[in-house]
Amino acid sequence: MRRQTLLMAVLAVAAGTAASRELIESERCRAALGALQDAQAEAVTKRAGASPAKPLDGETAKRLEALRRQAARACLGGTGDPTPHAGQPAPAPLDRRSTPRPLASPVLPPAPMTPAPVPPAPPLTVLSCDSSGCWASDGSRLQQLGPHLLGPRGLCTQQGLMLNCPP
Repeated sequence: MRRQTLLMAVLAVAAGTAASRELIESERCRAALGALQDAQAEAVTKRAGASPAKPLDGETAKRLEALRRQAARACLGGTGDPTPHAGQPAPAPLDRRSTPRPLASPVLPPAPMTPAPVPPAPPLTVLSCDSSGCWASDGSRLQQLGPHLLGPRGLCTQQGLMLNCPP
């Protein structure tokens, strides 16, 4: 029983393949494809001066769609109408009166840009000293004032090579 079913399935596929090959190679199919190609070439030459983003006019688009369906019928059989995807029902026609309009999403102002954090300046250190003052790592000259050093930002204290100066 299984062999008979398998044999029947193979024969059905082979017959379908032979039938589809006959349709594709038929004169009717060639004529339909030729008419479609001619119409497409005519539409392209019509649009030669127009921008590529501009859609086809309604009459040309309808004519091309009709020729596509005719070629599909002639070459592939069937109705030429597109079929819905497997597992999905065919879409119902829209009734614009009963279809609710989508709510407009609120437009929010752009978030303010926060500047990137500035890394802290490296600590000041003493590079070299002489009898009247010292040179700091930022290139400034600090004058000796007793045990302290007087810099461009005020009085600094020295702890080893590190300097503690006002900000």
